[in-house]
Amino acid sequence: PDKVGEYQGFHDVTQSYIWMSHQYEFDSETGYYTLIDPILVDPTTITDYDTKDYYYCNAGVNISNDDVISIISGKQKSTSIYKVKSVTKENSEQTGPSGKVFQMIQYGITGYPYLQSELESDGSDKGLYMALDDDGKSYYYRGNVNNNYVKFAGFYWRIIRLNGDGSVRLLYAGEKADAKGLDLFLDHQIHSFQENNNHPAYVGYMYGNNLDTYENSIQNEKDSTIKTVLDNWYQKNIFEKGYSDEIADSIFCNDRFIHSGDGFSLTTTTQYAPFQRFNEFRPTFRCQQQNDRFTVSNEKGNGALTYPIGLITSDELQYAGLANGWLNKLTYVYAYPSFWTMSPSYYSSASLTSSILALGDRGDMTTWHHVIISFGYRAVINLKGDVEIIEGIGTAHNPFLISERQ
Repeated sequence: PDKVGEYQGFHDVTQSYIWMSHQYEFDSETGYYTLIDPILVDPTTITDYDTKDYYYCNAGVNISNDDVISIISGKQKSTSIYKVKSVTKENSEQTGPSGKVFQMIQYGITGYPYLQSELESDGSDKGLYMALDDDGKSYYYRGNVNNNYVKFAGFYWRIIRLNGDGSVRLLYAGEKADAKGLDLFLDHQIHSFQENNNHPAYVGYMYGNNLDTYENSIQNEKDSTIKTVLDNWYQKNIFEKGYSDEIADSIFCNDRFIHSGDGFSLTTTTQYAPFQRFNEFRPTFRCQQQNDRFTVSNEKGNGALTYPIGLITSDELQYAGLANGWLNKLTYVYAYPSFWTMSPSYYSSASLTSSILALGDRGDMTTWHHVIISFGYRAVINLKGDVEIIEGIGTAHNPFLISERQ
């Protein structure tokens, strides 16, 4: 048995309860566990753990920016479940973001983890598929593919898709074959998307100097924190080492098209188009607004970039095998820990926070990642369509090797 419980509790109470049940079900398609007919109970009052089965899903405590404490439900859509062996209880404290101290009850739960095999949500249709982008037909990889590795500029990459303009979109995959964990992120680091959080403008890869209207706030005048990090990496590892001739100036979409709200008011919640597409599972490679099509030149985009580098979009993750409500750790885009897309999610007027869609470390896409939180970041670049493959078959240990221009 492992000690699996952390803390449970409410503010200023002497008694707390958690969800427990005698039965559970496992959805092999989504990878989630759900307790059947759960009840709220103080687990230390149960005396028959040795003769009856009791199951507990992971849960925890949430403390908001306003220092309001609440229990996180642990009865459905959990990625792990435990058969409880024994429970201890003690008083404890938890400090909120502003320094406020909460009186807590802490349960030490010992139990056996139940780990059923997760299934890939798109296991029946992995391969190469087609959808339209702003330049024409785009052919994209989906699912648990293993023949889309490229080695370029001394790094490993995964082919996301062949763009409609003929260029090849690549996702950073580390400095060695079969990299995992932090090795899949640039410089083995995690980073925030922005340093500021409290305005809708901060979902932007770039944003305006003046934030008093939607039109002003989406002007591409100031760099986001993550753009600065990517630009510095590109300058050091691509530009200064002479690899720029192989790079195409293709569109990176930071889709700030508004689904609801106004995109600038602090007292109005704004939801962006990628958030809605994620909820409805209707991804697209097309970018609705010219201002959000990030390019170096203004020939087909906004001409706002210093270097032709960006991040993957939430739509590209969906096409790659990640859909709302499904877990998929087998798709080639999966990484641990979580990493950023460049797709805006929403601005919440209740918490004054801006969020970006991200790939969660459980193998699902999430909508609520505040831009000031530090996550992984995987660069995306586009190779020119006429680059020459001089060897390789696209596997991790025999990747496509790109010829350098003389």
